[in-house]
Amino acid sequence: KLRAGEPAAESVLESISRWQMQTHKLLMPQCGVPVLGDDGRTYWADFTWEHLKLIGEADGFSKYVNRSDHVSEKLRQEALERAGWSVVRWTWHEAVVTPLVMINRIQNAIARRQLPGRRTA
Repeated sequence: KLRAGEPAAESVLESISRWQMQTHKLLMPQCGVPVLGDDGRTYWADFTWEHLKLIGEADGFSKYVNRSDHVSEKLRQEALERAGWSVVRWTWHEAVVTPLVMINRIQNAIARRQLPGRRTA
């Protein structure tokens, strides 16, 4: 039985993404987790694989209403990456229409973070 519903999911896209991850038997992430950037700010991640320091972001259309939203998201990602996190992103189209694109991207990100000798802390 699949349980894609997640109380921490903030959008339909996050729920669909989680369902796709379950369906394709991915290592399941935590949802809606606070993550500290190197700028001292706390950011909320759609998905985290905390032991891998990997963040998954489901990018819906409403996330970037204007240019300043796009710039803020870029600065957020840079702060998280400087803090040692890696970020993998996918779109609505990828989660719904071409889910294997999303799944392969996440699998590749997980594999890169699991490489021998790579520090995760």
